[in-house]
Amino acid sequence: MQNANNNNDTQFQLYKIIQNEENSFYVITLNNKGNLLMAGDFDGNMFLYENCSLINSYRYHKKFVITLKFSPTGKYLASGSADCKIGRVEIDGTQQIQFRLLSHHKAYVMKVDFSPNENYLLSASSDKQLLVFNSKSCELLSRYYFPYGLNFVQFISESKLFIYGTFGSLNLRNFPKIKKCDKMKNPQHQIKQVSLINNISNSQLFLMNGQKRSQAYLINQINFKIIRRFQTENKHDIMNIHLKDLKAILTTSENIEILDWVTARILFSLDSSTRIGSSLVSDDGMYLYAVSRNNIKIWILKN
Repeated sequence: MQNANNNNDTQFQLYKIIQNEENSFYVITLNNKGNLLMAGDFDGNMFLYENCSLINSYRYHKKFVITLKFSPTGKYLASGSADCKIGRVEIDGTQQIQFRLLSHHKAYVMKVDFSPNENYLLSASSDKQLLVFNSKSCELLSRYYFPYGLNFVQFISESKLFIYGTFGSLNLRNFPKIKKCDKMKNPQHQIKQVSLINNISNSQLFLMNGQKRSQAYLINQINFKIIRRFQTENKHDIMNIHLKDLKAILTTSENIEILDWVTARILFSLDSSTRIGSSLVSDDGMYLYAVSRNNIKIWILKN
């Protein structure tokens, strides 16, 4: 590994590498305690790790797993796949006690999310539908259609959703009685990734990259003004975006960059040696998990 633009404020330390000898990982999710990690691969397999040790594997889907999400307390896990199906697993500790496979979409399931109170499970699909389920019974409660396409859905609070499609962003409120609000004035690019910060300057701030995959924007959600523009150091495609405190962590196709999003200054850059796919940062901000082909690399983020 090769470091560039390094200073004493921020450091990476490679902590552990999890390997999949059979196939390449595609997506990962972490529970709120940080002890359980679920990973999905291109064959539809799912692997459950406890403290980085494999404890179980599942085959619920017939095609690759696109999205995974633990519920806030870790009681449930949801999965979405290229086979157009949603999986909902109920977990007690590390043991599966119930599994349901839901077949309501007609295209790839791009994103799943649970409400903060765990009562609702949402799914967004490239069939342009947003579905709302009861998390416990898996009953389909509501179905919404968005002509702009649908790539992403996330709860901001119990009563507010953020959602965007391929060619435009929508801000939705009043959950579970969804009321469509004005279409967001985006930077005229396809929206690929969104990361949210709560309670900064009394507004929601989020970072997204568009059709020019090496560029990112910091935007005020209330007035939709662009606050900062970012360009990756070597114009590599941005794969994932994470906002923690005053830092933006960008995992690109070739490296990982940490920026000060107030000044847009690059604090640290790390050559990952292999291509980086999906990634996440633990809730405590201490660990970065990144998929790199058939590996999950875990770095300690030191401040």
